[in-house]
Amino acid sequence: MAEHLDIQDPRYPILAADILGRHERNEAEANITSAVRDFLIQTGLVKSDEIVEENPPSDTSRRAVDLTALDTFVEVKRRIGTAGSGEPDPVYVSQLDDYLAQSQQQGRVRMGILTDGRYWLLRWPDAGPVNTAPPHGFTLDSADGWLPLYEWLRDNALEALEDKPSDRNSIAEHFGPASPNYRRDISALTALYRQAENYETVKVKRQLWHDLLRTALGEIARSPAELDDLFIRHTYLSSVVGMAVQASFGIDLRQLAAVEPE
Repeated sequence: MAEHLDIQDPRYPILAADILGRHERNEAEANITSAVRDFLIQTGLVKSDEIVEENPPSDTSRRAVDLTALDTFVEVKRRIGTAGSGEPDPVYVSQLDDYLAQSQQQGRVRMGILTDGRYWLLRWPDAGPVNTAPPHGFTLDSADGWLPLYEWLRDNALEALEDKPSDRNSIAEHFGPASPNYRRDISALTALYRQAENYETVKVKRQLWHDLLRTALGEIARSPAELDDLFIRHTYLSSVVGMAVQASFGIDLRQLAAVEPE
């Protein structure tokens, strides 16, 4: 992400207008893809060497995603739904979901975007029913909407949050249950837990967590499935808190994740 984005730079509304113009003229998908790529690079959301065109979602796939930017797929259509509607075609949603599922199996891309330049939709592995309401969806209505689009992409799909206040409202907005980040990461943790729940180390930690919870709260009248869900959410919470503590001591989390992700 650009360290200092000049919001007065006249290039940015021109880039957004180009995206909208190609959408309104119903140009080929490749033309809209090119305009989206230019917007991502010129606004500094990604560098040119961090974006790949026609990238297969997995080693065995015979299909390719239009753009892969950092760890996000961007699949472009002339129209993601019926004319004048942001409701996406289930076939297109299923296509992107399949790409994400293939990628997840190989530990790659975590987020996906379906767009026709005007309407934008976030997806991630096991995202469930389509939700086009903000922040899950975004509509680019005019060239003046370039900054909200930039912020939507930055905060939800393409970049770790930086220079954000660490107050209650900001944390709830970006990491709380209503945020796409939360839903994406809970889905990922749930899938990982299902893969590893029978490992002895995981079973021991799950039992220790349950014992501590029972000590703190007394007898817990919840089903095993509800307890599993709570265990996963507590794992998410402890992970976020742990990373926040490390960051507060000046540890470079990106570098640490690259060399020692555990």
